[in-house]
Amino acid sequence: MSDTRIFEVMVEGRDFPGRMMGEPGKRAGFFTTCWVAADNAEHAIETALDSVRGELADHTPAPVPDEQPPTLHVEDVRELDAMPDQTPDTGATWFAMK
Repeated sequence: MSDTRIFEVMVEGRDFPGRMMGEPGKRAGFFTTCWVAADNAEHAIETALDSVRGELADHTPAPVPDEQPPTLHVEDVRELDAMPDQTPDTGATWFAMK
C-alpha cells in the first residue's frame, strides 16, 4: 500500500483564446500551480492536468480548423514535505502570446 505524498505541480497553458484575459482576437497563455495529494509524481501530474482542464472546460471554445489548439503541459513538479499553509483555490497568471 502506498503512502500519499504532497506535490506542487506548475502547469503552463498555451494558445488559449485571448478573450480569456480580455484581449479578443489574440492568443493567450498562462501559468498556474496546483497542490496535489497523490501516491506518486505521475498521478500528481494527471490529477493537476485534469483539475486545470475541468476549470477551463466551460471557458474554452470548440477547436477551430487550421488554428493551433490550446495545450497544457507540466512545467515543473516537486514533492513537498507538507501541504503549504496557504494556497489559492484557483487562479492563473495570464500572458499575451506573440
